[in-house]
Amino acid sequence: MRRWIPGILILSLTACMHSAAPITPVRTATPTIVTGPLGTQPARTPSPMPTPIPATATPTATRPLTRTPTATPRPTRLPSAPSPSSGSQRPQPLPEGFQTEGNWIAVFHPRLERQTWSEGAVWLTDGQRWIGPWPSDLTMPFWTLWNGRLHFCYSRDGEWFAELGTAKAPPICVEAPDALAIRKDCIGPGKKGIYGLKPCGSQGELCAQILPDKRLSPPLRFPIPESVLQNQAKVYDQVHAEGCLSPDQQHALIVVYRDGGPMPEGEELFRKAASDFTPPPLAFPGGLYRVDLRSGKVLTAPTNAPGWPDQQALAHALAEQGRFPVAFLPFLRSALGPTVDGLECSPDGQFALATQALWLPPEDVYLPADVRRYPELFDRDFQPPRYATLWWMWVIRIEDGTGYPITLLEDPFNTELSRAIADWIPFYMLPGDMPQVLLPPRAPEHPSPWEAP
Repeated sequence: MRRWIPGILILSLTACMHSAAPITPVRTATPTIVTGPLGTQPARTPSPMPTPIPATATPTATRPLTRTPTATPRPTRLPSAPSPSSGSQRPQPLPEGFQTEGNWIAVFHPRLERQTWSEGAVWLTDGQRWIGPWPSDLTMPFWTLWNGRLHFCYSRDGEWFAELGTAKAPPICVEAPDALAIRKDCIGPGKKGIYGLKPCGSQGELCAQILPDKRLSPPLRFPIPESVLQNQAKVYDQVHAEGCLSPDQQHALIVVYRDGGPMPEGEELFRKAASDFTPPPLAFPGGLYRVDLRSGKVLTAPTNAPGWPDQQALAHALAEQGRFPVAFLPFLRSALGPTVDGLECSPDGQFALATQALWLPPEDVYLPADVRRYPELFDRDFQPPRYATLWWMWVIRIEDGTGYPITLLEDPFNTELSRAIADWIPFYMLPGDMPQVLLPPRAPEHPSPWEAP
């Protein structure tokens, strides 16, 4: 997932030192177009390109995941903020009281009921509270103290140029309820504590490289094919992985990235540079593991839904309870099975946001409303990829590996509209932690959608 904060600002941030301080209460030939009901299987026959319609809100050229961006124009206007009456239904709390202990996530939920990924709203959640809806183009969200009171601040996407690290306007800041519990002891985004797995035993064991001193963990046994392990170790002297380390450094959530398989951007883009390009076969879909560094025990995460069928069943159960959008369910299938794509640590290191890629036929993913809205993405030279990708986001607690899905996204439609698609909301002290932000902040343009804590 993309780290939204510009590099020019990162240098000025104070890193969170994995303290266990308590929470402080403060206040993308032409694709076949789907014409039937959502999730039905249309006949896969070519259909003519729709008559181009001028785009009213063209996506920006950044993405929240680790992928090569596609150059597209910036928005010509800002979408209006959604209102509760527009049909944005407030999500329900996650089961068993699962909450992120004062770490908040900005989550975009697309409006699939309208056959579009681009429309939707942003919600703030700690697992139990869902605060929103907020504007779909909300970007650069953060918590701060202003005049001694807790505020939620953000910009509108057309007002912020992340490539330059400069803002055209001060952020919009909305005073938050005094009783709202957030973490303000960890400044800035979370830090990954594990980079790479080094071969360290005669039986295929791997040792995690723990930062900042790159010390090695005890030997660990991961369910990785031996051919993949040997190939990566031979080429890179390590297995491509990274992870989040718990504050006590006794537990970790480690993602081992996939080996081979299709490209999210589509093979056609790569063939423009090399006509004979063929992606390597999928040798390993990647894996997400919860690791006990004391015992060396390795479990597939999330531990409460370790396999693909378990994850599908969990999502259906959550949807029945109103805790997960029912409109997402028809897309929870994958020709290759899910592949692991990314991991972002919470500011305090206790949780992680994990990204899985679901691989579906493009005619099932490129919905009519989006195709009409973005004709520049579907010009007459466009060749649809063999697979289109959906990004399934999970929030997972590192201590026990329990996790739940929170949203489903498509690239490039809705993920181009917001820089707060699914990411942790950091805390900053203005202006010290963000000297490039113009002050004073602006008042909100729309009513604040706070719910009672």
